Amino acid sequence: MTPVHPTMDLAAPNPGRAGESNTITVRNVIPGARVTFLYSKTGGGTRIPGCDLQRNALQLDSPTVIGAAVADSNGVASITRTVPPVARNQIILFQAVVQNECAISQLVLFRFE
Repeated sequence: MTPVHPTMDLAAPNPGRAGESNTITVRNVIPGARVTFLYSKTGGGTRIPGCDLQRNALQLDSPTVIGAAVADSNGVASITRTVPPVARNQIILFQAVVQNECAISQLVLFRFE
């Protein structure tokens, strides 16, 4: 297993339905930091470039970037994307990262309706 020390709190996609727009929000981010949101269908371990593999690594195998957002003054960042209908009833893994700070969120596993 990959060691993980999450410092950010990632929420599950809302409203959690495939074929609709869903918002993913992360909290406890340093205000002004650029957060990258990622997903994968499988767990694993992926190195964050420039970060210590023994401290912080993604728990996603071959992650795909969903998008990025800058954290507001309250340390909150969100993105909204349409989830394809093909994701219905699939478990998708999500994680967020602030690469230049080597900060990560916990891993979120989610099954879309």
